Formats: sequence, C-alpha cells, structure tokens
Amino acid sequence: MMELKHGEAALWTPLVGFDRDLPGCGAEEYLEKIGFRPSAISLFAFNADIINLHKGMAEEYTFPQDYCNYYGSLRNELRSVQPWTNYNLKELAGQLHKNGIETYMGVMGNHTPDQTTWFGQSSTQKFLLQHPELIMQGYGGTHNLYALKRFDDGTYFEDYFVEMARKTLRDYGIDGVHLSDGFCPPNSTLNSGDFSDDLIGQFVEMTGISLPSEITLPLTDSKSAGLQGRTQYIWYHYRAEWIRFISRRWEQFFAKLCKGLHADGKKVMVNNSWTSEPFEAIYRYGIDYKGLERAGVDAICVEDQATAVHSCDASGAAYRIHEYMQTPMIMKAYAPNVKILSINFAKDSTEELSILNHIPCANEREIQILSSKLYYGEEQISRASDGFFVCLADALHKKEWGILREKYAAVFEETASGSVSPILVWSDAMMDKFLPEYMETRRWSAHKFVAELSKCGGKIGGVVRIENLHRAKGAIFVPLADLLPEEELKTLADYQGGPIIYTSLSAKKFQIPGKKADIYFEDPAVVREDYRMCVGAANIGYLDYADVTLPLAEAQVDHPLKGEPRYIPDPDVWLVDLLFREASEQFVQACARLMRAVTRAPGKSSSDEQVTVYRMSGGRVRYIAENDCFSQYKDVLIHTNREICQIHNTSDFPAQPLKLLLADGSMAVDCSADGKLMHEAKGFVMKIPPAGISVVDVIFKGNANEEE
Repeated sequence: MMELKHGEAALWTPLVGFDRDLPGCGAEEYLEKIGFRPSAISLFAFNADIINLHKGMAEEYTFPQDYCNYYGSLRNELRSVQPWTNYNLKELAGQLHKNGIETYMGVMGNHTPDQTTWFGQSSTQKFLLQHPELIMQGYGGTHNLYALKRFDDGTYFEDYFVEMARKTLRDYGIDGVHLSDGFCPPNSTLNSGDFSDDLIGQFVEMTGISLPSEITLPLTDSKSAGLQGRTQYIWYHYRAEWIRFISRRWEQFFAKLCKGLHADGKKVMVNNSWTSEPFEAIYRYGIDYKGLERAGVDAICVEDQATAVHSCDASGAAYRIHEYMQTPMIMKAYAPNVKILSINFAKDSTEELSILNHIPCANEREIQILSSKLYYGEEQISRASDGFFVCLADALHKKEWGILREKYAAVFEETASGSVSPILVWSDAMMDKFLPEYMETRRWSAHKFVAELSKCGGKIGGVVRIENLHRAKGAIFVPLADLLPEEELKTLADYQGGPIIYTSLSAKKFQIPGKKADIYFEDPAVVREDYRMCVGAANIGYLDYADVTLPLAEAQVDHPLKGEPRYIPDPDVWLVDLLFREASEQFVQACARLMRAVTRAPGKSSSDEQVTVYRMSGGRVRYIAENDCFSQYKDVLIHTNREICQIHNTSDFPAQPLKLLLADGSMAVDCSADGKLMHEAKGFVMKIPPAGISVVDVIFKGNANEEE
C-alpha cells in the first residue's frame, strides 16, 4: 500500500462502503482498492442516535438502515445496504487500526421523522421523539436537534452527549467523533433560528441583558406570531450580543467535548459551517473557528466543493469556485493550530453526483488550487490546507481511486517556496472589529475582497498573520486596513518586503502611518461616502496609473442595496449569498489590475486572466491558470520579460509542446535541437480545458525565481 508523501488524505465513508460479509468486514478489500494508506476514515453512521441512544456491547443488535448508509439510501454503485450490527462495527474499526488508520464516528444532525428529504429516503430519529424539547424552535425551521438546548429537567444536552460519546467511542474502539451538517450548526441561520424560551433564558443568564416582559413570555407554539416577533426584536435590538452569545455557547459545547474525549485519548473533528468562511460562520451561524481552536478541536473539514454545489440541479446556486477556493487559506490564518482538511467531493451515490467522472477537469482544478495556497507560519512556509477529505469514499471503483491517487501524488510532490502573486495579510483584531462594522455598512469582508478580486485576475497566492509579516516577501494585500489597531499599523508601516495594497472606506480618509499612498482611488459608482470603498498602495514605485484606473470611467452599480444596512433582511439559507454593500465591477477590475501591476512576476498575462504565480525549487517559476467556462477551451498568453531557458507543462493536457510567443506576435513550437527559438521567445501560451486548469513551470535566464 503506497504512502502519500508530503500530504494526507482522510476519507468519509458510510458503512455501505465495506462488505460486512467478508473477513474483517471487508477492511482489507477496501484498502487494497483505494491503493494508499489514508490518514483517517470517518465511518459515516449519519444518524446521531448511534451515540445518543448507544446501548453498549453486552449483546449484538442490528442497526437501523440509516446507520448503514447516508439518509438510509438503499445502495451505492457497488452494493446494496447490508444489515450491520454493533459487533460488525467494532470488528471493522479494529481491522482498520491494524492497518495503522485512525477512525472517527461520523454523524450528522438529527431531523424529526416527519421531514421528507429530497433524496427520497426516510430516517428514524428516536432520540428526538423522546426529547422534543431539544428540537429547534424557529420560524425558519423546526426539524433539527439543537445541541445547545437543555432537557426538561434543566440539564444541558451537551453534558449528556459528551458522556455518551465517550462511552460509544470506548465501546467501539474508535478514535474520535466527526460532527457535520445539521449538528454543528443546525440547518437554520441565526436570524431565523432557535429563539425558544430555553435559548432566551440562557441568553439572559449569560449576558445579564434585561428584555421586555412581552419578549420573555413563554411560547409553546414554535409557529406562533409571538416567536417571529421575539426573533425580530432580538435580531434588530441585540444582534451582535446574540451572535456573541451563540458563539460562546458553541465554544463551551466543544470545550466540554474536547476535554472529555481528549482525556480518553480521543479526538474531535468537525465540518465548517455550511461552506462558510470565518466571518460568515460567525454572523450566520454563531460558529467562531477561533473559538473552536481555543476549545481544542483537532481538525476542521472545509466544505469547499464548489463544482458539486453548482452542478446540483436542486440547489440553484451560483458557481462559487472563487469563494470556496479561498476559504481553507483564510481559516488556516484565523485558526492556525487546527488541522485544515479540504473536502474533495469525488462522488456521492445518495446525492447522485460524481464530479470525478462527470466534470473531471473541474475536480482537478479544485485539487490543484486547494493544495497550492500557502500559509506563511512563524517557523516555515507550508500549504494552507493540510490535506484532503474525500467525500464520499464508499462507492469509488479501483480505477477511480487510481485517478485520485495520481492527482494527490502530483500536488503533494512539492510545496512552493513562496508566492510571487500578492500575499493576504490576516489580523484577528480586524476580524473582531468587523462584526459591528458589517452591520452598520455591509462593507466587504476580507474573504469577499479576495474572492471578487480572484474573479478579475487579482490572484492571492498565500496568507500571513500580521505578527508573522516579517516572513513574507513581495507584494501584500491588506483588506480593511482601517480596522487594524495601532501596533499592527506600525508593523504594516515597517514592511519593506514589497508593495503594500490596502482597502478602507473612503469616509475614513485612511492611510498607512508615515507612508503616503503612491496610488489611491475610490469606487465612483457609490454615492454615499460612508459606504464607498477605496484602495491605496505604497512602496510600489512606478507603474502605469492610467492603465490601472482605466475601468473606473465606466463604473456603475447594477443592484444597489435598498434601505439602511442594519434593517435589510438577511437570507436564511446557506445557498443564498451573504448580503454585502454594492461595489461596481469596474472598481474591482481596477483593484485587480493594481495587484497584477505591482507583482514582480517574470511575465504578465495578456488580459485579466486568472493566473497565480509561485516560486519553486531549482529556480522554477510556476504559473497556474484557471478557466471558469464549462463549455470552451481557453488560451492564456503569458508575456515574459526574460529569456526562457526551460519550459515544462506539468499538466496532462495538451500533449503537444507549448506554443511560444515570438517577437513579431506570432506563435510557434520550438523543434530546434539547440532551443534557439525558445531563447528568443517573448512568452508562451497556456491551453486550459473547460472548467479546468493548466500548470506550467519555467526557468528563466538569470535569477528570475526572485522578484525583480
């Protein structure tokens, strides 16, 4: 069995992925088929009743069907669901341990039985029927177990769950618990979530806030107008306090869980909140990844499967490829001590999706981008994502595993030594100040800036926490710089490693202390100065200012927000984007042009192409180009300002030698023995398949691996 070097891949596997009738419940057959040693396998039992109603191991009993496959689905592509027992599961975990593989008990949030799913399967949730007081009470949904609630006797569900989880893991010999969608957090967003008597009581106890008597009157009907009125009162009068309260409660929940499981030598893994980056997770769900880090969570699996979400006909979601590809990087900056695993959505028989087979170029793109982003740590530069989490890993054939092995081995082969494209600067202090700022203005978050710039070719190659800024080299991008505290502004002012690009609100008249902006512009399409975003840059030297700002002449806002920001209704489902203040596309284009103009890269793309540039070992410069279009190939022309010594297409496509750009503007392939044509070339062409990616390594004459 091969080992994946310089990276890891964990698997999310329902029990249907193993053959219960084989010796060791099919563990050996399964591992032989995947062909490499995964770092861990989350045994996806789905229904949290496997923990909540654990009966011990005194006697053997048969599991409900939804323990054996996600939502109780009848089969996957390899076999029909088998009747697993508690003894079978213990045997399987033991066999995986013998192969040196860590195991997790994977569960999702419980739903009440009356909820039908679009997967067409049923699921029996006995624990919730026994304890209806734990069901979420909110006008946005009343089907989920809400793990922050209390039993009727006043005791906390979390205390019960911790003890049951400890007993369950000990009995099965499993190494940890993995909590995912619907459990942490439940399906509803905070603005339409649980505002029951229980949660209101906890809120008053924890914060000391005195609420009007009509708000605290007992409500027994979860669909009553009184509950909606209570929800709106809290959301519009005490929104920040409510969000902080829920965040503290989730941190308490995980602190108890981690303390209990860590005492037993067990671990805690959790998915991020419905695909959310750090700020969105706090605002929409009350999940603070920094709080999870403080609580001791061992790993977070990031739901960054942009292609799967977009291609699912039931979602109607936009293609959030640029949003999702930035999330693991920013999460690593915010919670650097937590392992970050990027979900690679390969195939899901229950949800009837197979990105690996049906949109393979997009799958390769996600693997490449997620593994390329860098984290500039205190001691070293590493990948921002620690590895992949295969979703789901139960129905892949041997040939399909071979494809994934090949892709993983390629991206894990080496890590870039640095980013030539700008580096994002992250500040926890900025994050803390952003919540009230967002509610008052709906200005863009750091993640929103990076995602929108990425669409226009303003690519970010890595991230550095501001206290580690001395580790960075080259251009840096500092969003929301006006929210940095004085000591961090001084750190920023002292940076001499390259150009500094920063954003602010125009009304604040911000500039870096002691550094006059070499270029500054605002979004001319936004009338109100207190909402208008602006960009400045220092340490840049000469550039073509007219070319950078050219798009601003056509700036216009297509869909302005109506009303005061605080009172604009928030969406209550994760498939609808978080609301942000309008900005013109032309303003974003100008910002992206500025980022490309200040990048000391040995080569420029011919237009606003999506190209990220890295420094590699042996003097190589790596160009990674992306194609958003699902139906057309794309040529990206890279114009270099150095003589090319060697050029290598590291992608599988195209098979032909790369075309070179000659001085007269023509294209040619170098077939000469001495490479004369290559040395005289002024650039090269990257050919990208639909929805895919192209990766090219170049060695230039002289030391082009460093910034000019």
